[in-house]
Amino acid sequence: MMRIALAATAAIVALSGMSFAQGDQEELFRDLNVCEGTVEQIDTSAMSLTVTGITFFVLPTTKIMKETEALADENPIRFSDIKKGDYVNVTNHADRSGRMVADSIELYRKDKFVPLY
Repeated sequence: MMRIALAATAAIVALSGMSFAQGDQEELFRDLNVCEGTVEQIDTSAMSLTVTGITFFVLPTTKIMKETEALADENPIRFSDIKKGDYVNVTNHADRSGRMVADSIELYRKDKFVPLY
């Protein structure tokens, strides 16, 4: 039993010191349900937007913000303020029917954006 505990501890220590390749980081962020990129399509009547080929539906509970200079500040905006070509970060989840729902959308100035990965 002690050997198993020591082996498990060694594996955790080894993994915590690993550096991730670009592809591994992208996979990690996909697993966390984060999508970032340029808005390719927007449908205000269906309340949806498409980023990196994925259509996200916006609900009344979706938090929509615009980047500000002060990182702690939140600048709420309306869905109608988002335009095709804008750079966004979308946190999301799949609903019971399998459609992707935006939990939050952050609008960035692309020249100021620092990628998550």
